[in-house]
Amino acid sequence: MSAETRSTLKSYFNTGDNPTEAEFIDLIDSGLNLTDGGTVAGATTFSTGLNCNSHITASGNISASGVITGEGLIISDDATITDNLTVNGDILLGQTNRISNASQTSTHIQFNEGQMLFDGAGIEMLRMGSTTGTVFNIGGVAALDFTIEGDADAGLFFVDGGADKVAIGTVTVGNSLLTVDGDAEFTHVTASGNISASGNISALNYIEATQTIAAAGSDQAGATAIPTAGRTVVTGADNAKGVRLPVVSGIATGTIFTITNSVANKTLEIYPGTNDNIGPTLPDNGAATLPAGGSLIVIKYNANGWMGYFGVAPS
Repeated sequence: MSAETRSTLKSYFNTGDNPTEAEFIDLIDSGLNLTDGGTVAGATTFSTGLNCNSHITASGNISASGVITGEGLIISDDATITDNLTVNGDILLGQTNRISNASQTSTHIQFNEGQMLFDGAGIEMLRMGSTTGTVFNIGGVAALDFTIEGDADAGLFFVDGGADKVAIGTVTVGNSLLTVDGDAEFTHVTASGNISASGNISALNYIEATQTIAAAGSDQAGATAIPTAGRTVVTGADNAKGVRLPVVSGIATGTIFTITNSVANKTLEIYPGTNDNIGPTLPDNGAATLPAGGSLIVIKYNANGWMGYFGVAPS
């Protein structure tokens, strides 16, 4: 016995027909049974809504020209979102799943209430591709790890903690923008580019990158070039040898260099780049003589050179 089309079923009941037992069985098997279930072969339209107390399972797509609403969303495989998704409850992702927006240009994920829960550790949990105008907005979440990929100004990750702090684990940001409105606690933040703020950046501890170089030469041209900003410990000072700062034209205003003379009984010469100066008193190309065991801190001040001051060794 099998499910039949409406046309076939109607043909069983023409005037004068005597439907057989098998035809009655076909009639019953062709309809949905609230207890046993059934299969709908064609498209079905629900004009007043569909209420389901259990699961809806589909081997293909579930789509709607209107809004699909629910108290929660459980995703057991990858989900590709081609339009806005509004969820008033929780979104639960399994250990190998993610919400992916690899090709859309204006997709938004918005949480009015609830939270996003991630089961599993050490996995990629959220990825945004190289898109324009992509926004992921969290109102106040527990600790999470996330990765943002994209071109310059490609995406915005916005965390609004409100009155509560937002605890965030490992943050890796490509060429995107991370904005934190309110307090946020970061376990570790690594950036291959700049970290900047229109307000204050504060921390209980500040660890400055340290490098060690050897002094050389006896003039500006022969002095050892300081490769990068941060704290530079200089060895080999002998009252004549020196080191040389980079030219200020290639340095962002406000960049700080700290140079320490590690030799306890010899001075060290510190030169600016060609035609720069170490202010406020030294002339262009003039060297600052660093006392034995002392430090010089210089800050790029303007297009002409540096502002600096000495710190002496403790005694």
